[in-house]
Amino acid sequence: MNSKILRILISAGLLLCLKIPTLSAEAVFTVSASSAIGADIGVTELTGRVILTVSSGSTVAAPFVIDYSAPITNNAASEISILGTGGLVGIAPSPALDRTNNRIRIDVPEGGGAGSTIQITGVRVSLVGLDGTKVAATISSPLPTGNSILAEQRTVVVINSVMQPLVVDLGNNPIKIPNLSHDTVDTSFLITEQYATAFTSAVGNYGQTTATQVRINPFPSIPSGVTLTFAATAPSAATGAVFTTTSGQDETVPRSDGTTSVIYQFTGAGGSDNSIESFRFNVTASIHPPAGTGSITFQATLLPIGIAVPNSQSPSVDIPRYIERPVPDEADLQTDTVRLAFPFLSQSFSGAYTGIALTNPIPYRVKVSLTAYDSGGNLISGPGITNPVDLTMPRSGQYAKLASEIFGPTFNSSTAGTIVAQGKTSDLPGFYLAGGTIAGKGLDGATAGFSSVARWVFPTVFHQGPSPTTVLQMFNPGSEPANALLKLYDSTGSLKSTTS
Repeated sequence: MNSKILRILISAGLLLCLKIPTLSAEAVFTVSASSAIGADIGVTELTGRVILTVSSGSTVAAPFVIDYSAPITNNAASEISILGTGGLVGIAPSPALDRTNNRIRIDVPEGGGAGSTIQITGVRVSLVGLDGTKVAATISSPLPTGNSILAEQRTVVVINSVMQPLVVDLGNNPIKIPNLSHDTVDTSFLITEQYATAFTSAVGNYGQTTATQVRINPFPSIPSGVTLTFAATAPSAATGAVFTTTSGQDETVPRSDGTTSVIYQFTGAGGSDNSIESFRFNVTASIHPPAGTGSITFQATLLPIGIAVPNSQSPSVDIPRYIERPVPDEADLQTDTVRLAFPFLSQSFSGAYTGIALTNPIPYRVKVSLTAYDSGGNLISGPGITNPVDLTMPRSGQYAKLASEIFGPTFNSSTAGTIVAQGKTSDLPGFYLAGGTIAGKGLDGATAGFSSVARWVFPTVFHQGPSPTTVLQMFNPGSEPANALLKLYDSTGSLKSTTS
């Protein structure tokens, strides 16, 4: 009898040993994701789907946390969908949302076996100012006894590209007034999306609550006596998708209230969300003499404008929402060019330094390129030197720096020469000051220019005192050699010397 009891106890113990790991063995998950393309101006861009699949074991009741590498901008956890399959159908349909740490938490129920899945959709993020072109989601278990993720699959890409959503081809614009030979002129421009879902009317598919819109603005303004009529529709010849004015009619601006912008709404066609589409917008300019002068071109802005969490300044509740960015940028629409030349000194002249200043007097940003040439007309280069330097001047703003601040800390040790500024603008005043010259003190400078000079006079030549010195520096900012004839006169006007 005792041996029978022993055999039964051993048998029961063996059964117990086999059963314990089956109850406590946590699941191992694999992770996959679909990637999306996002707008670089988007503050509520939809990320791709994340799918967690049980590959082995059985799940225990434990959480997963998913950290996103971009700011999460969902207003509520209910906007994010959690869907379980197989033994995980009982998972909560929404996660816990931690916007402070850009994190969501899902509570995995127990009993999910191999092949059971968890699908996460609806997470929206802000891509504005993103450092990089991808957004990743990293899944981890905060509990050592929880379920686990295959190490090499803990991080997946949920946005694989960040792009400008549209480009505008202005063709032969601008319209120049009064350089028109007729009282009316027809023009057009092309707007093209940069990726297939940049323009969509499929409400709900990509997180948005309204179809794509674009606002067209004449730039910089419409001269007096001129009206612009925008065609009611801008179709895509490839797919049949169309942009239509919000009124559904041709719209003429300026309106009686002085407004000049026209808003178009997108209506997609079959295949729109799988095609990169282009749309031609037709405009007729009518001149009513006596008309003002000027030129007109166009900018497009993707709508609706807003922020991730609306406020009184940006109250839009439509999704998608974007920061406001007209395309092309106003700095790229300036049609004129101004060139200025600034002579500069090197430290070989008793620690000399040179500062330059530029002023942008117009109410638009201006692009300026600064290039430094040595006394032989060669581009200056070397360790610690950046040359040329491109900058964008603010509206009605100023740029004032030492040459070493512009081109780099070692720039002053280079030879003397000329800094050439080229601005895409009609007006760019500038001047320079050179300090610490031959005498080791004082400042000298002048306004900058680039116009040809055939004859000029230096009114003072120092010739008195124990060590009279006059330093004459001449700069040729042109692309061809220049010949100069110098004549030295005394105070009575008598010619004393000539050189060339």
